[in-house]
Amino acid sequence: GTSTDILALKYSPSGVVLWQAVFNGYSGNIDQANGSFLDNSGNFYITGFTSDTNDILKVITLKYSSSGSLLWSKVFLPPGYNQGFGQAVIADNSSNVFTCGYIRRPNGSYTLLVLKYSSAGNLLDSARFNVSSSSSEVPVSICTDSGGNIFILASTNAVSGSNDILMLKYNNTPELLWQNTFS
Repeated sequence: GTSTDILALKYSPSGVVLWQAVFNGYSGNIDQANGSFLDNSGNFYITGFTSDTNDILKVITLKYSSSGSLLWSKVFLPPGYNQGFGQAVIADNSSNVFTCGYIRRPNGSYTLLVLKYSSAGNLLDSARFNVSSSSSEVPVSICTDSGGNIFILASTNAVSGSNDILMLKYNNTPELLWQNTFS
């Protein structure tokens, strides 16, 4: 009775399914996982997108316990943007959760997005990144270092007009520390 849902599965080392959890979103329509992360405590994080009751796609971040219970789900789409997609998620050594994704502007181009949540799911901060008002920046992956810095590998079409490699470094605020584009 639903369109697509997000499915999380936990397997034993021998391949037996230990639990499964289905997230059916807020409208019973489109939900999709694009990235996941397992922390040292066995908590499982998923990001992707979900449609709201008006069928508008928004960034979704989910946190499951090691036993498969949904601990929290957070949806994000700031005013002035018409779609949002989560791409990758990670938790740092302080249990902060970082989701990176992209949000669609009215002109059809994309803005890179970084969300910072507490371990309890409270939105602590967000950051947006564009090279220009007409370029599209889309993240591929996210990682952290032992100092709490965040690194995002992305693509951009701002330099050559086609997809170039973009590397971003943020501190854990998240404040942009540097960017490099490889064409």
